[in-house]
Amino acid sequence: MGKRRPYAPRGQMAFDFAAPTAPAEIGGLAGLTRWMTATCAVMLSEDPRQRDDIADRMSALLAEKVTAAMLNVYAAASRSDQNIPASRFFALVAVTGRFDLLDQALTKVGARALQGDEMATAKLGHLYALRAELDEQIKEVRPLARPLRGGRR
Repeated sequence: MGKRRPYAPRGQMAFDFAAPTAPAEIGGLAGLTRWMTATCAVMLSEDPRQRDDIADRMSALLAEKVTAAMLNVYAAASRSDQNIPASRFFALVAVTGRFDLLDQALTKVGARALQGDEMATAKLGHLYALRAELDEQIKEVRPLARPLRGGRR
């Protein structure tokens, strides 16, 4: 039997501005457990460090013991009875730096992840939108505005 092909796409995905949609239909998240397992496998196989090192870093972040054996179970497609808890998934993302895979996970539920300088870009876009809104309000009020007179006693 050949080696199982990963269910999660490999490699960094470029950020796009497509708005993700939350799954609304019954079964909209079917296969998510399998995807999470495959994603853990990708994170672990593509990281140059030993799993013991990754587990030690996760243990330090979480202040709880994580072992390489646990990571092996979380990444094993044959162990569908042992799923990775969300806290450990997030710790694995933080340790491996695979924010692209976190973004893919969040996209499945209708959200996106921004990391580092992407936050500044998003804030800049927000500020431009605010400025456009203020410009529109100024345009509406300008014809009605008259000079203010000083207070009279």
